[in-house]
Amino acid sequence: MKYSFILGHNPTLSIMEILNVFLLFKINVQIISFSEEALLLEIENEFSIKTFFSRLGGSIKMGEIEKDYKDYTDIDKLDINEILKLFNIQEDKKVYFGLSFYNLNAPAFFKIQEGVKKLAIKIKRKLQEQGLKVRWVISQEKNLSSVVVKKNKLIEQGAEILILIDKDKVYLGKTLMVQEFEKYNQRDYNRPVRDIEKGMLPPKLAQIMLNLGQIKKEQIILDPFCGSGTILQEASLMGYENVIGSDIDFNSIKTTKKNLEWLHNKIKNQKLVPSEVEGSKIKNKLFQCDARELSKKIPFNSIDTIVSEPYLGPIKDIKNTTKIIRELSKLYLESFREFKKILKTQGVIVIIFPVFKTVKNELLFLSILDEIKKQGWKNNLKLPRELFQKYIIKITLRNSIIYSRPDQRVFREIFIFRKTERKN
Repeated sequence: MKYSFILGHNPTLSIMEILNVFLLFKINVQIISFSEEALLLEIENEFSIKTFFSRLGGSIKMGEIEKDYKDYTDIDKLDINEILKLFNIQEDKKVYFGLSFYNLNAPAFFKIQEGVKKLAIKIKRKLQEQGLKVRWVISQEKNLSSVVVKKNKLIEQGAEILILIDKDKVYLGKTLMVQEFEKYNQRDYNRPVRDIEKGMLPPKLAQIMLNLGQIKKEQIILDPFCGSGTILQEASLMGYENVIGSDIDFNSIKTTKKNLEWLHNKIKNQKLVPSEVEGSKIKNKLFQCDARELSKKIPFNSIDTIVSEPYLGPIKDIKNTTKIIRELSKLYLESFREFKKILKTQGVIVIIFPVFKTVKNELLFLSILDEIKKQGWKNNLKLPRELFQKYIIKITLRNSIIYSRPDQRVFREIFIFRKTERKN
């Protein structure tokens, strides 16, 4: 079967996350096509779509492709009867439908929109001829958002028709699932404590980082800069039970504990939680510790994966950037020495480095990669061959991925490191 994934605002992270989760689940996939908007895969194995999609933080929608056609120039001439087979029509209920069309690699994609409008009118008329009450859901945006799809019950009482346009084909399908935006917002903004001054890791990004680690369910995860507990929260919701959090700041430990207790109560009430893990239990170990002294609290070679966003420096009033970079570089290098002691052989770190944007729009990085390599770490961010030399895949020369918003002064640089046998 062919499946489509509509990607989030960072397509590189979205695609890498999807492929990493398939690898974790040992599901064979073939990349058919991809763009900044969508990823199209051929998937060989059977798998639980609900379980799979609920793990993803970087995908907006997931759909199933039913047909493909060689000619994409006349969208309005697609077979209406084939399209109507995609609808979920319930007796005595109004039918809601919408169309979203995404560019894979079509050279004349801008000419498609008028054909889509004609097609929607034909669909509506055909349904009305069957005596059905019909509403064609439209949006001010080019495509329907997950919010529009969810609130208009398109999946339950009709369909969101997906049309993916490639350079020599058009793919026709329907949306199966959309991102649970309400639960993300509530887990992010409704928590008892949010420390904006220290920076807030988005729950979606925490999910992506955990997925990049390809962590097995029984493995031990550590966040040594747990802050307000976002990574611990998302790891628990993804079904991981061996999760440890630490932080040098005692108030952060109290904050994390309070947030996790709040989440535990929501789980018991089956609120804010991805449907596939409702009823899960939060089991986290928390303790106060400087990341540069972790081996005093954690046994050597006992942790499988470290996933963390350390202190990234001040969010506002960045004046002496040189001093900040020097201090953070020291913190990171000393922390990595401790990580080497407590991480198992071939253990993995998924971690964020700060990148500072100057008033001249220059980017300043932590120049510590050579020192980290000397400690015995391998930069382990790997790409499938199909992704090479594609302009939308934005991997830095440092073999990292930048995650940012236009108005940010401090960007996030995501790395994956693997422990090697090299001695200090």
